[in-house]
Amino acid sequence: MPMPGGGPQGTRVEGPNPPTWTPPPATKGDSVPGGPAIPAGPIEPIKLLTSPWSFHLEIVDGKNLVTAKVGKTVQFRVVCEKIEIQSPLGHIQATGNVKITNQTLEASCDLLTIHLNDEALLLEGSARMKYQHEGQELELRSDRFSLKLSDIHKGAPTPAPRIGTSPPARPPVVIASP
Repeated sequence: MPMPGGGPQGTRVEGPNPPTWTPPPATKGDSVPGGPAIPAGPIEPIKLLTSPWSFHLEIVDGKNLVTAKVGKTVQFRVVCEKIEIQSPLGHIQATGNVKITNQTLEASCDLLTIHLNDEALLLEGSARMKYQHEGQELELRSDRFSLKLSDIHKGAPTPAPRIGTSPPARPPVVIASP
């Protein structure tokens, strides 16, 4: 029996209680009012993200202290005033006097973004980085740059976390943007 107003057909039940309406069952290829069409073919399973990152968050003296680790050997600390986390497919953003450090790297910026599906840091706003390795030092300043991280000694034990995408004698790859 059609519902008043020309809506979809279903079953109307009357009796001592107020009338109720049960919609007809959906079939493949139908669309749901206000929603997407029901797929006619098999439904693909959702692929779950496995992020290369792990994080530990502490609040010390009113500041956020994040220990971030990517892979098995790259680890660093981030200190900032505010941290926002969007997961599982999102990012982590640190703002407010952001400082990034590990044994060979010191960096600072106004906004740090770590995308959870990428092994890189995006530093924006008065970005500065100092990298030291085997007695050599590299210092960069820019409004924005991206720092790609990776395990440079895959499978080999390392005495300390390292940053870079090339052999140990070279500094990390940095892409500066104007």
